[in-house]
Amino acid sequence: MVLEKDDYQNQAEKNTSSAKKKESRLIVAFLFLGTVALSSLLWLKQGIKDWWKSIFKPTTYQVVKNDEEKLKNLETLLGFKPDLKDLKGLERSISLLVEDLSGTFGVYFYQLDKEQALGIDQGKSFTAASVNKLPIMVSFYQAVEKGEINEEEKYILKSKDVQDYGTGSLRYQQIGTSYTLDKLIQLTGKESDNTAAYVLEKLIGRETIQAGLDKLEMTKTSMRDNTTSPEEMGQYLVKLYRGELVSSVNKEKILTALTATDFEERIPQGVPQGIDVAHKIGNEVQVFNDCGLVLSSRPYVLCLLSKEASQDEALEVIPKISRLVWEFNSQ
Repeated sequence: MVLEKDDYQNQAEKNTSSAKKKESRLIVAFLFLGTVALSSLLWLKQGIKDWWKSIFKPTTYQVVKNDEEKLKNLETLLGFKPDLKDLKGLERSISLLVEDLSGTFGVYFYQLDKEQALGIDQGKSFTAASVNKLPIMVSFYQAVEKGEINEEEKYILKSKDVQDYGTGSLRYQQIGTSYTLDKLIQLTGKESDNTAAYVLEKLIGRETIQAGLDKLEMTKTSMRDNTTSPEEMGQYLVKLYRGELVSSVNKEKILTALTATDFEERIPQGVPQGIDVAHKIGNEVQVFNDCGLVLSSRPYVLCLLSKEASQDEALEVIPKISRLVWEFNSQ
């Protein structure tokens, strides 16, 4: 079929009209899809924003102001109504918690503002375990203050230094790695690192550390036999807090190393969030210890030592004792 000139023109006009219609439909489609996409993005953005807020929404805690209500909550936790009227009542309440448990628990509690103490088997000798890392840390800064040690000095880790047991990350590090001595202090406190503590004790000298304890008449505390008593280690912390062992600057370094450690499930578990607890735990077979300073507006010392104890029982009762002491001290 052959088209004439007019036919070509008509056909071109039809093609142009068709193309314009297609273009209009495409524009409408694009506008529709764009609107849908924009709405989806806005919805998704708000959804992500709400989800993000829900993750980082500040946790709120109900503060029970009524003392009777607070004691009811404590009674539910303990399984009995505690007597917190005075130190004798507190002692009876703690004794009820431990009387049917395996082993022996030694307790020493000292209120720093009132200068009064409570003790249960506080004078008995217990295995100190890693609680005896505290005298290592104190003796280190005593040597620093005498000019015998430079805390910024570097120490190169040797294979013979590695204590391949228990806690701490240093034993997994490459031999020949260097550490400043104050870094070893941090590892000793935060991780209860056995290798770091071994290096520091070797540098200071065990005899020097023991001589410092003997001078304080800490007859139950032995670095060689790894023993102490709740009262002796508790009073050692009292002296540390009062600045009787090291300068205020070095005291703060020790307390910082003992705060927010890898082991917060004992004394810290019994105090409210946001309260710093500078403490040192200790573990051996049937031995579960924790001694520390609770650094609240009314600070106090609490030292809990055990022997021949069941792990499950000890790790359950230590936070309960800590909670009891916190409630008593907060009155």
